[in-house]
Amino acid sequence: MYQDPAGKPFSMEIISFFDFPSVGRVLVELLKRQGIDATYSQPPDMFTRYFAGDYNAAIFGHGGSVRDPFETLRLYQSSSEAIPGGHLVNLARWKNADYDKLVDEVFVTSPEDTAKTKELWLKAMTIWCPSCRMCSSCSSITGCR
Repeated sequence: MYQDPAGKPFSMEIISFFDFPSVGRVLVELLKRQGIDATYSQPPDMFTRYFAGDYNAAIFGHGGSVRDPFETLRLYQSSSEAIPGGHLVNLARWKNADYDKLVDEVFVTSPEDTAKTKELWLKAMTIWCPSCRMCSSCSSITGCR
């Protein structure tokens, strides 16, 4: 059983919403097999708690695109903010001026220019990935780490 610095057993309440019940249950089982006291719930106030930072683990997702890299890159641009009724938001409030410039360049690059888009994507990932707290698969996708 994992313990905190005071010797108290470590427990992890994982919160989420309707998109992740099967993932949540599997994650809890995997954590329990490793000695972590984990639970999964979908509390009615999940979004309130999530945006207030009132949780110790959450499954949320990021709302990026699998079709257009700009839509994913834009999520982490300094100017991104919550849009009422929308999703675009830089929840981590991460900022990097060089990253922002690359995202602006992707915006004006033709979607048909896949070589230029890939070049800009990889440059952006070399900035973003080293500071990323949410992307364990980053290295397998971009080779950043």
